[in-house]
Amino acid sequence: MRRAFTILELLAATALTALLMVAVLHVVGSIGASRAALARQADVGAWRSDLLDLLRRDMTNATKVSIRPDSMTLTARGALDPGTLEFRHEPVTVVYGLSVIDGRHWLVRRQSSRDGLSNAPAWAELVCPDIASFTVRRMSGTPAGAIIAAPSGMPEDVPAAVAILLVGPDGPVMNETLVLR
Repeated sequence: MRRAFTILELLAATALTALLMVAVLHVVGSIGASRAALARQADVGAWRSDLLDLLRRDMTNATKVSIRPDSMTLTARGALDPGTLEFRHEPVTVVYGLSVIDGRHWLVRRQSSRDGLSNAPAWAELVCPDIASFTVRRMSGTPAGAIIAAPSGMPEDVPAAVAILLVGPDGPVMNETLVLR
């Protein structure tokens, strides 16, 4: 007598194999989704950190600052190389402001040579997308850290600390205090 699997046994084995494959694919999909979520979260942290580093470097190397609604102009002695983004000791004017590009609001950093001391052309860098409002406020040394509003647009010495507020379409994106000295 020949011994073999019945059709019923083969169907049961196939169904069990299919269930195991679905479970394995579900686990692999969950791992992929978790990894993608972590990657997005890391990008947000890196983006914030890079922006704060850029603002801190520009403001630390500035001698004068002019703060207006949605913009800030710095008279500085530290430039960024447009090709490598490495720091250079060169007199520049740096302007942070909002621009609309293809219907999307951006925080833009513009840099231009100052006093004709360099033949480097002016250039702009897109710093942060989807920004509806950009506010810089001087922090005062008065009790309870009261915030003092700067006069409208007149260049002044760079304060020891500033509050940076970025607002996106859905609310605040960043609300940080930068201590510069």
